[in-house]
Amino acid sequence: MDELIDLIKQLNSKEDDGIAINKLIKQFEPKIRRSLLEIDALDREDLAQEIKLTLIEFIYKFNIEDVPNFEQFIIDINERQYKQLHF
Repeated sequence: MDELIDLIKQLNSKEDDGIAINKLIKQFEPKIRRSLLEIDALDREDLAQEIKLTLIEFIYKFNIEDVPNFEQFIIDINERQYKQLHF
């Protein structure tokens, strides 16, 4: 998990030379392949490329600084539960 965060930080720092994005895609490659087993063989390669493009777009938009720490995560959950019970 730390490697994933480090790679995303490297991408966000604009110092990336393509190595970080390739490492990230390779980390997700097994999941992409497993997911595509249910797809017609003729469409797999095209869909794999679309998934990778979407992954790349999401990664570049993702801001690691906006991810809450565990304490903030618990506070957010409690606030949502309180709102659901009282509204």
